[in-house]
Amino acid sequence: MPYRRYRQYLFSDGDLSATLRAHFEKISDRVAQLSEAELMGSELEDLRNQILPDFLVAPLAIDLENQSISREEIQVDVTGDGSRYFSSDRGPHYVPGTRLSFEIPFTGDPMLWKLKPDRWQSVFPYGIVRSSGNDSTGVLEVIVDFPSDVGPERAKETFDRNLRSVNFYLDSQRTQVEAEMSKLPGLIDRSIESRKQRIAKSTSSLEDIFGAPVKARTAPPKIPNEPKPIDTSGDAPTLDVFISHASEDKDDFARPLARALRDEGLSVWFDEFELSVGDSLRRSIDRGLASARFGIVIISKHFLAKEWPQKELDALVGRESDGVKVILPVWHKVDVKNVRKYSPMLADRLAAVSSSGIEAVVADLIEAIRKGR
Repeated sequence: MPYRRYRQYLFSDGDLSATLRAHFEKISDRVAQLSEAELMGSELEDLRNQILPDFLVAPLAIDLENQSISREEIQVDVTGDGSRYFSSDRGPHYVPGTRLSFEIPFTGDPMLWKLKPDRWQSVFPYGIVRSSGNDSTGVLEVIVDFPSDVGPERAKETFDRNLRSVNFYLDSQRTQVEAEMSKLPGLIDRSIESRKQRIAKSTSSLEDIFGAPVKARTAPPKIPNEPKPIDTSGDAPTLDVFISHASEDKDDFARPLARALRDEGLSVWFDEFELSVGDSLRRSIDRGLASARFGIVIISKHFLAKEWPQKELDALVGRESDGVKVILPVWHKVDVKNVRKYSPMLADRLAAVSSSGIEAVVADLIEAIRKGR
């Protein structure tokens, strides 16, 4: 059998049911974004068709017909192989071997690779997910190392066993996702009708009381957005926020945002604030991710195209598996279409927008943090 497998476990970082529930809970927020004139003056079907694409989740599907395999000569550690004799029990003991890399194209929402469906097994499959960041496509890579004297047949057995597990989870997940997606039209309709009824009831009540017709205000006055002080009583976390960003966005947005938040009295993990020569980047990031109450994720085209920032996002998503709000997204030079192509579940989150200016973004974030405490 292969002597080393790259075990980044799939379907193990979050709960699919809880994530889909949280996804659907945003429907009322999306309906609330409709203007009253649009809501009351449009057909239900037209409104539903307008909202539906924002909440559709594409199940994962792998394309085995277009998979590719690459090979590389390596040294394989066989220390734990009881069938081999070594003059000393101390290792490691290396022998010539081969590394096979299976790259399997996939389609679907890449976040689904992290989520456990209701029907699952005690053993999770493994693989490395590489998404394009531009749409719901990517590659699942499975790496298998094996000694040259064992032969590729044993490597194929292990690959096939892992693939069967992947297919089990994909089938289980697809069944669950499709069942939940079938409920979407009804959920959207009920949310639309509920808001219409609230508006009609409020209008009728006001007209009865004041004896005059009531109409929707088309241009509400702008209210200054001044954040309230954050309550710091009780047991506070080590840090208020962790800022996840792509390095290309550091100069024009991430650094000014981090400084503005720090000026407001927040404790902020930002790489330039925390790291000095000789520090371990990985350990410092792990500490920041674990100790910060909230993760501010600056979502940009650079962020969606890079693997490292998305690993930070994965860690924050894992902390939300019990329904606790952790991620505070900020869209930087992207719109809902850009984000939705990567992940509808990520796109449905209410987000601050960098184009509104640093001050407005800081005010929005502080308000969200205050409400989340």
